[in-house]
Amino acid sequence: MTTKEKIAVMEAFERGEELELKRDKPGKEWQKCFVPVWNWLDFQYRIKPPTANPTPAKRTFGPKDFPPGSVLRGDHYEPGTWSTATCVTHYRVYLRQTDGFEIALTYREMDDGQWSNWSISTDLGKTWTQLKP
Repeated sequence: MTTKEKIAVMEAFERGEELELKRDKPGKEWQKCFVPVWNWLDFQYRIKPPTANPTPAKRTFGPKDFPPGSVLRGDHYEPGTWSTATCVTHYRVYLRQTDGFEIALTYREMDDGQWSNWSISTDLGKTWTQLKP
């Protein structure tokens, strides 16, 4: 793979496109790549090819959904309590709840429906928007 081809794959990842990887050995299958480590010596990476009958794309959560200072609340929480996004990475979001408890959830866990009853605010709780995968 040329350097230009590698750069194209990395730029596709930055745009949010799905990638696949496989170990650089005969007989290995392509599999979904969630967080590439860019080990070009042992793995091959590619942009996931389109399928013949694409299913409707499910929205995927990511860092862009949690700008700095975001606060989140679940419908199951007591009024006035929420979680603050303290750290957002390409792989997960770290939250500190008002009771001091800290949690970290991957976006994959969030996509599985755990966030269907959550709302987010980027103005310290003045306005809320429901999180929808």
